[in-house]
Amino acid sequence: MPEIDRLLAIMAALRTPGSGCPWDLEQDFASIAPYTIEEAYEVADAITRGNLADLREELGDLLLQVVFHARMAQEEGAFDFADVVASLNEKLIRRHPHVFGDAKGLTPREVEGLWERIKTQERMQKPKRETGEGALAGVPVALPALTRALKLQVKAGRVGFDWNDAHAVLDKIREEISETEAELARQDTAAAGGEIGDLLFAVVNLARHIGVDAEAALRGTNQKFERRFAAMEGSATTRKGARDEKRKTDEDEALNANEQKTPPENGKGAANPGAAASAPAAAPGTDRPAIPTPAGQTATFRYVDRPELVETFADSITGMFFDGQSLRIEFAVSRVDEIKANAPITGRRYPACRLVLPPVAAMELINRMQQIGAAMAKAGLLRSPEAPKT
Repeated sequence: MPEIDRLLAIMAALRTPGSGCPWDLEQDFASIAPYTIEEAYEVADAITRGNLADLREELGDLLLQVVFHARMAQEEGAFDFADVVASLNEKLIRRHPHVFGDAKGLTPREVEGLWERIKTQERMQKPKRETGEGALAGVPVALPALTRALKLQVKAGRVGFDWNDAHAVLDKIREEISETEAELARQDTAAAGGEIGDLLFAVVNLARHIGVDAEAALRGTNQKFERRFAAMEGSATTRKGARDEKRKTDEDEALNANEQKTPPENGKGAANPGAAASAPAAAPGTDRPAIPTPAGQTATFRYVDRPELVETFADSITGMFFDGQSLRIEFAVSRVDEIKANAPITGRRYPACRLVLPPVAAMELINRMQQIGAAMAKAGLLRSPEAPKT
């Protein structure tokens, strides 16, 4: 294949001392291994996203890793790329006797059993120093932890070391949660970490018993979290844009009101210029909102006839009180933006403050407001809004 030959020639040039690439020349098997793992994950990512154009590129990057390792082995006189391909061809033919041999008509489950028997025979033929001893031998240490846990459990299950059913594994998960809680109560972080590891191992076991790949399940949850978080960010950006637009409208209305109240230069038609420029006073007996700026203090807002234009970011509601005449809401403030203090308000009414609350506090506010609204209605303090004057 001309393109494969060209690829091998390019790698040879990159690894040629004196004329090759300095970075490529200083690499070895250990330094390249992390890139090999990374490229395999990027292949999986392209598959998950269903992007075939990216998949083609990532498969090429993964092939580069194979060629790179084979070239370094060739330089040491161990093997070359052709040896890698020949070994793969032999393995494929050896492990598929139902295609290239006489074992015909097997079901997919029977094929899996055949593969395991063949792989067991292959391991027995290798020197013990290469494979190690025991039923759990042959599971790469560098595998992702969830994947390696699954493979270890499968191997242990083949020699009878396994749970009877998924419900037994659930009991084990509950046990591990209790042990984790006990270590947390003792404030033993190291021991709690060990128990969390046991808990994760048990969760992988549960997934295996119900036919779920724990690695794939967690990957799916990660993607779901990313989608939901991105949607939340987009919604927050939209709300911020709407608030900014409304803020600009509010300021424009306030400026227009000031311009309308400014007396003419020649003084004609001016009724008390000083009074026209001043803001209307608050209703008798009412207070302006107290706006504490230090984070964490409690802000108390009471109803006023002419509220300030203030946007408040509140962490949580700390109290709500209705005495039959007025409503007082208290909440912890994390930031206060004073938009246009003392600006005259004309046209429509503005709220005393705008709250941006976390979900729990927002739900509490809604529930309490419903309760207070019912109490006000019962006391006869609610009335329909007046029709606009023409």
